[in-house]
Amino acid sequence: MNKKLVVTFCAMLFVFIAFKNDLYTELSQPYAENPGIGIRADSKSLDKLSIIPPMLSKTGKSFITFNKMGFDINSTNLSWVAEEFINFCQEYPGEYVLDVGAGYGFLSRKALSKGVFVISNDIEMQHLLYSRKKVKNPDEILSLFLNTTPFPYLDIPKNFLRAIILHRVLHFLPGKEVDLGLENAMTWLKKGGKVYIMVMSSEHIGYREKVLPEFERRKKKGDPWPGMYLDVEEHLPDQAYSLPKQLHIMDQEILRNALERHGFEIERMGYVSMQGFGTETARDGKEAIGAIAVKKH
Repeated sequence: MNKKLVVTFCAMLFVFIAFKNDLYTELSQPYAENPGIGIRADSKSLDKLSIIPPMLSKTGKSFITFNKMGFDINSTNLSWVAEEFINFCQEYPGEYVLDVGAGYGFLSRKALSKGVFVISNDIEMQHLLYSRKKVKNPDEILSLFLNTTPFPYLDIPKNFLRAIILHRVLHFLPGKEVDLGLENAMTWLKKGGKVYIMVMSSEHIGYREKVLPEFERRKKKGDPWPGMYLDVEEHLPDQAYSLPKQLHIMDQEILRNALERHGFEIERMGYVSMQGFGTETARDGKEAIGAIAVKKH
């Protein structure tokens, strides 16, 4: 390749990267009419970006995330947390909800079908672009906003949201960011608004015998987050190919304390079964913890 062609190619590559970075920036910037919620999904600038289809996990029961932040829904078999969130959305058409860590957008699209405005938030733009492509209803695309700002640092207006769902999200965050996220959620929600949470449990059969003694020891010493730094390679080796190196596990008491510490009133809490989704045998339904909490004041 001659020098002129090399220069031309490099120039084109620079323009492409700059254009793509501008779109990344646009996705995380406030939308003009509604500060902080992102870019509306009908923006024509998004049509210029290519979309990479998701890959199935080794079990074929979920999608692999591009950024190794877990596995995303590939099934209509929803957790009770997700079902309650969708039902709640149906009661408030025309209001705004936030789907944090939306992944490929299955829950965002379910919420859109109930008539709410959805802020679909994920740090990986490819996930959001795929979700956008899957929205076929022209009215629903006008109600979808894409946002790549990392949770909990979104700039959502006060008393703006009717609901927030953190479905399999908090186990990717350190305790300080969980606290900040719940503090911000209380600010963002309207009175009577609800937060829906599903997080990995300390009693997951894949590792509980190994981690519970240390978890309980830290808990008795007053550690508000005794389940940080679960070693994925050691305790979840079959899933490590699509997970970060460490996860943050909780039990019901730890999650309840955190929610109440930030002013939430617990409406429902309990185990969430992940039976049939993984590779471990004899799963017993204690793989995750779920919570629904309401802003009363």
